[in-house]
Amino acid sequence: MDPVYKRIVLKISGEALAGEKKTGFDFDLISTVCAVVKKAADAGVDFVSYGIPEVWKKDGDDFTAFDALTDSLIKVNPNVLLIPRVSVNAPKWWLEKNPEHRMQYAAEHAHITGRGVWGHGLRPDMATVSSRPSRAAAVAYITRFVRHMMEKYPRNFAGIHPTGQNTAEWFYFDSWNKMNGYDPQTLAAFRSWTGDPSAEVPPVSARLAGENERHLLDAATQRRCIEFNRFQQQEMTDFVAELARASRAATEGRKLVVLFYGYAWEFAAHRYGPANSGHYGMENLLKKADGSIDVLCSPISYFDRAFCGSAPNMSAGETVMRNGILWLNEDDTRTHLDHRSEAYVQEGTLVTLPQSRSVMLRNTAQEAIRGFGSWWMDLPGMGWYDSKELWDVQRGLMPLEKKMLARTAPFTPEVALIQDEESMIQVAGKSNPVNGGLVSRARGAVNRCGAPHGQYLLFDICQKPLTAKLQVFQSCWSLSDAKIDALARQRETYPAMRVWCWAPGWRDNEGVPDLARMTRLTGFRFKPLAKPVDQALFTVTDAKPEEILERFPDGSPSVVVRRHGAGADAFVSRPDLTAPLLHRLAALAGVHLYLPENEVGKATLWATRIRDDACVLEVQAMEDTTLHLRFPSAQPIRDAISGQPLGQGPVLPIKLAKGETRVLLAE
Repeated sequence: MDPVYKRIVLKISGEALAGEKKTGFDFDLISTVCAVVKKAADAGVDFVSYGIPEVWKKDGDDFTAFDALTDSLIKVNPNVLLIPRVSVNAPKWWLEKNPEHRMQYAAEHAHITGRGVWGHGLRPDMATVSSRPSRAAAVAYITRFVRHMMEKYPRNFAGIHPTGQNTAEWFYFDSWNKMNGYDPQTLAAFRSWTGDPSAEVPPVSARLAGENERHLLDAATQRRCIEFNRFQQQEMTDFVAELARASRAATEGRKLVVLFYGYAWEFAAHRYGPANSGHYGMENLLKKADGSIDVLCSPISYFDRAFCGSAPNMSAGETVMRNGILWLNEDDTRTHLDHRSEAYVQEGTLVTLPQSRSVMLRNTAQEAIRGFGSWWMDLPGMGWYDSKELWDVQRGLMPLEKKMLARTAPFTPEVALIQDEESMIQVAGKSNPVNGGLVSRARGAVNRCGAPHGQYLLFDICQKPLTAKLQVFQSCWSLSDAKIDALARQRETYPAMRVWCWAPGWRDNEGVPDLARMTRLTGFRFKPLAKPVDQALFTVTDAKPEEILERFPDGSPSVVVRRHGAGADAFVSRPDLTAPLLHRLAALAGVHLYLPENEVGKATLWATRIRDDACVLEVQAMEDTTLHLRFPSAQPIRDAISGQPLGQGPVLPIKLAKGETRVLLAE
């Protein structure tokens, strides 16, 4: 099979297929599902990820309904390559037998409700991640499931996707609304982890203390909270890594292992602090999985994914790729074929075929440029992609994707967003005032600044320095001495403009503050603002007038750029990274900008070189406009889908309607 076909997958929701019928799934949906599988195959897409009816039962595994579904998919496409998505959450019957292994919420959060609440009361129908018997049962089940696939469907079985916890995506069940950890299994595991037999899981009052007054947990009074946050990330990733290793062993290393994890940017502004999700343990997951993971994935961000948006990545996709794992975006766009548009508009629902085609082209082209995989996710199994016109988008991208697969180097953008997991673990609740603009919403800003970017975790770049010309350290305020030393060496050895945001290096990895650490990391001298301004805490005391780009109302510096040798450092005091500011800093750093300054914000774009003499650019207009796209060299430019000649570089004027997406090739 042509390797390009392995990059995009059709995903079918098991939640839609599962039902109350005795068979375990709804046969009324199978004809719709099979119709979409057939259209995907006609477009060159044989991979299908699919949820499954219940197999893990009290009296033993029952594959009857699952095999019927699988046989239906193979019948419609004999060449289908199947990746079953298998929940390893403990079944209800197991929880009834082992009630002490259920998750338990804090009493004061037990009855908090919200849109999409998944658990109610003190003991939801979910095993705690810290339950060792539940983990062992899950590992045994996924092993049995894989062996069944290996024996019954050896030719069509492409890989396994173990899922669990909230929405099957390995963040703590109902963590958007509640704090958990108050069950006996978690307490025992926490005591073992700390080595303190008297340790207690911090009460909600301690975990939320000061959440309205400060951004970070207080090292003096909330040290146990920081420890528990760190523990929760390790507990989650230890379990996920265990499942990955078991899956790899059961497949004898011959099938793919796929997992959800690592939504570092998406959970940044979590109401109870990012750590409540359990998604800040990527470093531990990669280490413990020991090469057993082939694909990590997440949905496209639910922020800025609509018709005129940028479809940001939830995670550090480039860090994942640099560690030999494919990043894959789940594209669960509600197309025009979802007739519940009003109810789902907040998640990017589209109302016309042209809108759907534009967004699917934007998303899939972006993923191809970054080297990511993609699957189109029909969440309710209603036929969101039951349209030849939508699959024509993928068919049209095939020639371009072949060029992408043949490129001589991976996607290496000149702009990098960098996040530190340990720093995020120390964030208190109600973190949106800082993390909202500085981390989450910055993805939309950088996507509109005129240059493509990558997303990285700090542990990765400390080990393997980046060549990006503009490196934006968004959340690096609680750093170990080793990380500060590594970054200080990089400042001297690898020239770049490093943008230090908000309070860089302010605390050590135990949360103890020290202004001297900030100077050691960045080279600037700091003092606290007499009164915080727009969440900003610090200003630079040794800035020369020519180094100051922006000032606070009292005249003290708020944005400072200082050059040293071939590199530079910048300090941005306010936790707000805007597209104009990022464009200005990128220009100072020597980044190639595809948009001129006066067109910043009018379009989102992605671009990459596929050879020294060839460039691909995807652009979507945010308004009716004429853009003056600036290419790296004076080459002929054509539409990458239709082949239509468009003009000659390096500057291409192109008229676009609001929401229109184009993919351009200069070679």
